[in-house]
Amino acid sequence: MQSSEQSKQLLNNILHHSTVEFEAGFKRPWTAMELYASTMANEPGFIEYAEFPDGNDPVWFLGKKFELKEEADFEYVRKSFSSMLWFTYRKNFAAIGGDGPTSDTGWGCMLRAGQMMLGQALIRKHLGRSWMWTSDDRLPDRENYLRILRMFQDKKSATFSIHQISLMGLSEGKAVGEWFGPNTVAQALKKLVQYDHWSEMKLHVAMDNIIILSDIKSLCCAKESNKWRPLLLVVPLRLGLSEINDIYTNAVLNSFKMKHSLGIIGGRPSHALYFIGIQREELVFLDPHTTHNYVDLDEEPYNDSTYHCQRAQRMKISNMDPSIAMCFYIGDEDELDQWRVQAKELLVDNSGHMLFEITDVPLSWSCDISSEMNTEDAGPSKSYTSDEEFELL
Repeated sequence: MQSSEQSKQLLNNILHHSTVEFEAGFKRPWTAMELYASTMANEPGFIEYAEFPDGNDPVWFLGKKFELKEEADFEYVRKSFSSMLWFTYRKNFAAIGGDGPTSDTGWGCMLRAGQMMLGQALIRKHLGRSWMWTSDDRLPDRENYLRILRMFQDKKSATFSIHQISLMGLSEGKAVGEWFGPNTVAQALKKLVQYDHWSEMKLHVAMDNIIILSDIKSLCCAKESNKWRPLLLVVPLRLGLSEINDIYTNAVLNSFKMKHSLGIIGGRPSHALYFIGIQREELVFLDPHTTHNYVDLDEEPYNDSTYHCQRAQRMKISNMDPSIAMCFYIGDEDELDQWRVQAKELLVDNSGHMLFEITDVPLSWSCDISSEMNTEDAGPSKSYTSDEEFELL
């Protein structure tokens, strides 16, 4: 039974999300199914359901496998899921640009998905794969965790805030308050990571379905010290016209089994999501379509409860929008070699082609050094603009 406070919150969610606004500025009422989905996203505890069905099917989160044999296994999966950073719509933050929006509800879902992906990369870098979040004083490595979280809080001074990403989008031709596609948010984050001197991470966006290893090595290997800087690799892909082509289904599912997986920025049509795992042929995701109040994380005691989702959601891969950005975290040069081997093995469509090409040097040089170049064939279409695929909610 819901408390009166929960009922009020549920009613506020319904009233707040009662219309869909399109880029042109007009609105229409939500359908019953859209309203139901929004309500469930805003009140994940409203209905009990099986997050991970019983059976012998393992769960994969970002390259980590979870066998579900006993109740303790299910609890461990839930804890792993809730440890991931959950960035959602926020309201009542300082106006973007001084006189712009004070909430990103209705337009910031792809920006929030990008934040979640980058936040997970920073956790991988500074806290490690085995780090777990707790809501009490036993939180491990609290100082570094807070340092990461504060980089995303909704104020202009935060390196990866909604303010900074929105303003950086101007250089990509996106006005503040305009929806982003997977490629645009990746390009904005690529510029912002340069200002994170603590992490010294590089972000590479592989355009045209081609990954050039010599470019990556030049980017990540500091000339003065020969030190490798961690790589966040983002590969925008178009895997169909209006829906994902079945030929790519197994390769997409396999990507979550790769050791270096950072998930997929994408969504279902008109609805950006951050996909973090799979069970069977269903995708597990974090949904940014919940509006929370602004939280000042610089104040003590801080409250980070709204930055962690307590209940996982799933969807069939057939409902996935075909425009995605596949993401990977590669910590050093040896891991780059490991990633290449796994990519050749797992990221292959049903016709035997890789989802993207991997080449040692730029293809335009092949006429001069063809004997030295090693290229794996790619399948998906290259001629598209990934930002055409997500509409404003």
